[in-house]
Amino acid sequence: MRAQACYGAGADCIGSAAAACMAGDYGGSQIGIGNCHEAERRFWDAELNRIYRALIVLFKARDAELDDVGSAAPRSLPALRTAQRAWISWRDEQCAFVASTWGGGSGAGIAETECHAALTGAQALRLDEILAGSGG
Repeated sequence: MRAQACYGAGADCIGSAAAACMAGDYGGSQIGIGNCHEAERRFWDAELNRIYRALIVLFKARDAELDDVGSAAPRSLPALRTAQRAWISWRDEQCAFVASTWGGGSGAGIAETECHAALTGAQALRLDEILAGSGG
């Protein structure tokens, strides 16, 4: 998928795979447009999950080191899990709101999928920066 090729471009990359898909043979129908956004959403969801799993491994080890030395410092793993669960709820509600602005129109599903792709991509990039900055 094209999103993989532009991953290093950061936030400017989000939406580019769907746009390229829609500029091709698939952009002529709502089904095609929806499929383009869904393919990008799936890519970013897989990236987010890959990065999240790497952070879990990293912070589990770091938290264990803190436990070993008896540190009272806050643990990162529980904070990461809490933050990610809250973010998922926010994303889902935000995208449901975006869909609701279509008044039940046929573009609501596409708008919701595009929203999920954009917000999931942004979160994947945000967590990837944390991972990179944490030595992961």
